[in-house]
Amino acid sequence: MVSADFLLPARSLVARQAEQDLAAANCLAQAWALAAGDPSAEGFRTELVQSASAEGGRTHSVQNPSAEEPSDPHRSYAGNRPSTLVLFAALDPVTLGKLIALYEHKVFVQSVIWDVNPFDQWGVELGKRLASGLTAAERSAGDDPAMIAGALAKLRELRDL
Repeated sequence: MVSADFLLPARSLVARQAEQDLAAANCLAQAWALAAGDPSAEGFRTELVQSASAEGGRTHSVQNPSAEEPSDPHRSYAGNRPSTLVLFAALDPVTLGKLIALYEHKVFVQSVIWDVNPFDQWGVELGKRLASGLTAAERSAGDDPAMIAGALAKLRELRDL
């Protein structure tokens, strides 16, 4: 189980408030789903019937409709999942700075609680060694490592716009 953070600006800064409101509704619904869940097998079967009706009568296979659990366990949500909802007026430079400071503080506090040094991580050291080889590759096309060749090509393309 991992926690999820929902960052939700209330206002659109690009004059698209209707789209922002739709995104906000979806954000709140996801936070609600993680908190409350929907373990109801009956709700799952009702959704299948409604889905079948909406698709012109095509039915979906339910292996054991009388069972307590739905036939697709990934469609049953237990809820009680850890999450954080951060609401703010708009994502402007000041708010972005505050969010970065919040996350820096969060990492520091967690490191103190867990007694770990968050700034001395082996994976970070590996990333630094790999990055030193990529610095030159980023600037010129050549023998790019296969795993990131596409990303490097796109990076070059976007840089040259």
